[in-house]
Amino acid sequence: MRAIYPKIDDKLKGINTLRKYINKYKGVEVQITKYDKTNGYFEFEEQIRTLLVVFPNLKEVIIHTPIPFCDLEMYIAKDKEEIFNIIERIKALTLELGIKIDLLFHISWKFEIEKMITVPVLMEMINSIKGFNIEILLENIHFTEDFLCPLKICKLIGSNQLKTCLDICHVHCYTNMMDLDIKETLDKELNKKDASKYVYSIHFSKALNNDGYKDKNTHGRMHDTKKSLIEDVELLYEYGMYDSIFVPEIAEEDYENRKDQIEEINNLEDIYLLMK
Repeated sequence: MRAIYPKIDDKLKGINTLRKYINKYKGVEVQITKYDKTNGYFEFEEQIRTLLVVFPNLKEVIIHTPIPFCDLEMYIAKDKEEIFNIIERIKALTLELGIKIDLLFHISWKFEIEKMITVPVLMEMINSIKGFNIEILLENIHFTEDFLCPLKICKLIGSNQLKTCLDICHVHCYTNMMDLDIKETLDKELNKKDASKYVYSIHFSKALNNDGYKDKNTHGRMHDTKKSLIEDVELLYEYGMYDSIFVPEIAEEDYENRKDQIEEINNLEDIYLLMK
């Protein structure tokens, strides 16, 4: 793993307890929670400016678009122009602050549909950010059959400003729901060369349930054993994702103290040292 970026929300909860790791890795992912339900508009400028004041050595911020508006298809259906408004605001902010800002969306349809509807818009988006320190990230979701669709889109378009965020919890959920073996499924579906080239970041957490149902008590939790954490890291490394950024996307009860996320980060650091 190239780095571990802590995850916070747009209220900046937990930045004090996560300070050590944000300073160390010089990156963070921000989950947007407050947004306009009509068109998906959300604020991010002041939050990122505040982060730069608290962490003057910060180099990169990943903006995770708001749930449920994180689906790129929803933006396209509701108000496509808002996507480009957000991009223009990010372009202005990268120039102002001199940092890299990435914009992350979920992708939820099958590849054949995405090629007709989403890919043309993505190509417009990529053209609009050329020359800027910005990347678009596409994440797989937990219930879609075509869980590698984001990676297929990245390969089709072939831009170094379009990459994938692979959510390993969502992969587990999908294989659990379909009663599939995760290793056999990845062997069948995932090309190591493509994964190492296009998977920029990994949402790292555990699906504690075995049916894939999205429940806060079981979905996206801290790994319950070091053994299960090691198994997931080894799985990702086996498919070429050893240079990706790991983002512990941990659901927990206390988002101020981030006890579970901190434990997950510490365990990842321990494993990283063992596997070097």
